[in-house]
Amino acid sequence: MKTISKSALLCIIGFVFIFMGCKKLNIEKELRIDLGNQFNKEFVIIKLDDKVIFSDSATSNPLLGVAEVLVFDYPIGRYEISVTINGIEKKEHFRHKKNRFVYISFDRSSSEITITYPDEKYMYD
Repeated sequence: MKTISKSALLCIIGFVFIFMGCKKLNIEKELRIDLGNQFNKEFVIIKLDDKVIFSDSATSNPLLGVAEVLVFDYPIGRYEISVTINGIEKKEHFRHKKNRFVYISFDRSSSEITITYPDEKYMYD
């Protein structure tokens, strides 16, 4: 009987950890999204979990190599990011943890959107 109750307890604890891992924790940490190079009056829409967080035209500064730096306080958790540039959309899932950095670049010649997650934020002079 003790084996069954220990197994049941372990299952319950396992489900709690799984639920907590999927849930967005109410701890807000910096989420920084950089729109990088090769933006030239491109219309950009960025969504997190279908909520629009940016919708505007973006042009990269040739000296700095960046178009926009967006900084938010967002709860830690898993998100779907959707980036649409001139009608071309790319979606990815990522885990937002302590101070997550997202870098979005756009290749105008191939119309390819690239989303990367650097370990450290880029510094622009």
